[in-house]
Amino acid sequence: MKRLSIQHRNLIILVMLLLSPPLFGQNRIEIGRAIDNQYAITADTTILKKSLQITLADGTQIHQLHIDSEGKNHYLVGTGIYKGYKKIIAVTLNYDIMTRTWYAEKGNGHVTCASAACKDCKLFKENGQVIGCHCTDLGTVSNQCNFTKKELSLFYSNYTRLVTQQNQLLKK
Repeated sequence: MKRLSIQHRNLIILVMLLLSPPLFGQNRIEIGRAIDNQYAITADTTILKKSLQITLADGTQIHQLHIDSEGKNHYLVGTGIYKGYKKIIAVTLNYDIMTRTWYAEKGNGHVTCASAACKDCKLFKENGQVIGCHCTDLGTVSNQCNFTKKELSLFYSNYTRLVTQQNQLLKK
């Protein structure tokens, strides 16, 4: 029997890995894909919005979603209203450059930016990483915005629970 060269063996292993299901497939959710220098959210936006609302757990109604990607920093950003004021949540995403896909992974964190006395707070980034929030409304009496950072977000578990519930309802 002929022995395979190291190159052939490595090629076979590579092909097997590419054809097998992802090792971490159960611990990540596809959120979107890069298509022609733009992004497309591929996950169910209704479930994404509801998952963000449950993660915030304060009554915020999320009405807008987008992916923010700059350098090595990637976020699913939800914008909503809480008690008449703007509130933003940004969940950290991972990006797979080979498939040009953004994933939310179990264990990722999130940040929030809430308007307090300012009518329009926005995320503040340094080198693409969200490090705070700031007031952009110069006509506001105060420029106060509230920034919070959670190293471990419940977004992943909220999303997977909602998808499971939806699938169970569809089976009935």
